[in-house]
Amino acid sequence: MNEEPSTNTERGGEITIDRDRTTTFGAALLFIACGLLLAREIRGSFQGRFIAPEHLPKSFFSIFINVSRVATAVCLFTFAFRFPRRSVRLACVLMGTGMACNIALSWLHVSLSTRHTLAVAGSGVLQIALVIFLVTIAEWFRSKVRWISPSQTRAGER
Repeated sequence: MNEEPSTNTERGGEITIDRDRTTTFGAALLFIACGLLLAREIRGSFQGRFIAPEHLPKSFFSIFINVSRVATAVCLFTFAFRFPRRSVRLACVLMGTGMACNIALSWLHVSLSTRHTLAVAGSGVLQIALVIFLVTIAEWFRSKVRWISPSQTRAGER
């Protein structure tokens, strides 16, 4: 009984990428960045450290920070309408909503308990969005990057 090992457990062979290498490399970097951000958020949740935006005094630096936050939120909401996948749109909307809440908190005077509650909620929303991004990128990798067994490689050489 000669049974060939399945391609899932077989490690001899080559990796085939059905996309250009630049796109695949960019997706890998995005996957790593999302994973690191998720790890930071989870660690902060376990340690009880939530980053609540502070009300910034009026200075050039605070205006620059607020403008960059607004630009990021606008980009996230714009990306939500440009992607064909619903999961990516949902993740962009969640991240944009969290960013919009951070902008509002930095501009408004609210109590510390309210800031903490909104920071906890914002961390949860960000974690959900990052998990959605990670799952979507992993699904993309699964469809574009695959192992080729040595028997398939030899058959292609003939």
